[in-house]
Order: sequence, then C-alpha cells, then structure tokens
Amino acid sequence: MSRDVTPVFADIDAFDPDAFVTHLTPDVVFRFGNADPVTGRDAVREAVAGFTHHIRNVWEFGDTTVVQIDVEYRRKDGKSVTVPNADILAFDGELVRDWQIYIDVAPVYPPFPHFSGRVSRAVLEGGCVSRRTRMRECRVGRAPEAGGGSARARRLWWAHR
Repeated sequence: MSRDVTPVFADIDAFDPDAFVTHLTPDVVFRFGNADPVTGRDAVREAVAGFTHHIRNVWEFGDTTVVQIDVEYRRKDGKSVTVPNADILAFDGELVRDWQIYIDVAPVYPPFPHFSGRVSRAVLEGGCVSRRTRMRECRVGRAPEAGGGSARARRLWWAHR
C-alpha cells in the first residue's frame, strides 16, 4: 500500500497542530531527537513548532514509512538554517501510532558566547574571577553578590550574568 505523507508534513508546516494531530492515533508515541517521547495527541500538539519540511525521499516497508527530509528552521534572529533528518513513522491503518525523529538540531542554535581568558568558569557558574588572566576561585570563597572577591571581580561577574 502506497502512502502519501506529504499532507501530514504540510499540516505541520502550516502551523496547524489541530489538523496535524488528526493524522495520529489517540495514543501516538512521538519522539523528537534525543528528547523524551511524548504520548497522545494533546502532548504532540504542544510539541510541534515553527519549521518547514522539504521531503527528499520516502521508503515504505509494510506499516512503516521512512522519510528523508531537509528541515528548514526560522530562527528568532531572522536567519534560516536547514538540517537533514530522517523520520520513521509506524502506521496503524491510516494513522501514525509511533513517530521517531532522528535529527541534530545543534546547527539551529547560535553558538554560546565566548568570554575572554580573564573570566573564569566560576563566573559562568556564579563565582568570582581573579585579577590575573589565570583562572581561580574567590580568595574568600564567597559569590560576588555576597561581597566575595575584588571590586573588579564583582564588576566582571555582574557584566556576564
């Protein structure tokens, strides 16, 4: 039996979660990447968000369909990032009962900001910095907001919170 999965992905891309979940069984299991799976239409409705699917290939094996897709994400900074993924859909009749998404979304997110060598790991974790470029904890072992470290350390800590 040949299935056309295009309407399923079109409903996701149209940002119409109510239409999308009509393609799923009431007790569907939906897993996105390495996130915990969610169960049920209501949970899936909350899980889908802003992206566009470009279907490249579809393979069917009995009740299982594998879809090779390029997913285009629109980031909040206005940039568009496209990443490859594969979806495995297990059907129960015409409805999807199990949906597994294999994707690496790391390229979608901007890189973590880099700090100069003068800011220690302790700053990022709420600690203090030393006056030298070498990293070390506050000499008194207190966080800057509690009066620990030098005035410079407190200024750097607040600047990078």
